[in-house]
Amino acid sequence: MKIPDEFGLRKGWIYEVIVTAAGNAAPMGILTRDSESIEMEIYKGSKTCEIILDKRRFVINFVDDIDIFYNSIFEKEKIELEGNHLKNANAFIEMEVDGEEDLGDRVQVNAVPLAFVIIKVPRPVNRAESLVLESLIASTKIPHVCAEERKFLEKKIQDNLRVVKKVAPGSRFERILEKL
Repeated sequence: MKIPDEFGLRKGWIYEVIVTAAGNAAPMGILTRDSESIEMEIYKGSKTCEIILDKRRFVINFVDDIDIFYNSIFEKEKIELEGNHLKNANAFIEMEVDGEEDLGDRVQVNAVPLAFVIIKVPRPVNRAESLVLESLIASTKIPHVCAEERKFLEKKIQDNLRVVKKVAPGSRFERILEKL
């Protein structure tokens, strides 16, 4: 099954979602290379990794509320599930693991979609746009600060460029940051 275009997933970009499985919810970065499967890297030893590798099924939940991301890390009791997906999800995809690769401290999980539901057309969360905005603001400060602060801001912009190249390769966000 192909992941529908309505999910807005660009090939090779990393998106932030909430993964649910067996009553557990955790923020996770996902990417697709072909619109037919999803890859994600999960830290070994995490409850999420254990559940996904054991059950072989999970749900990718698309949300645009930052509180849900926060709650999935720090206030799990506030997470509301409806069946195996988040009650507040804009959309979700039920997934089945079809392979994994040991990456040392992480496991790369490959999964294929089984079913999907779109409640509200999702705008998948990608960190690139926010990082560019942060870098643009930092760049306006550089001419007005001392050398130490300038060095800090320039490093921040370089760090943001490194992340943008990872999460949105070849994007306009990358091109903007390269100009700074």
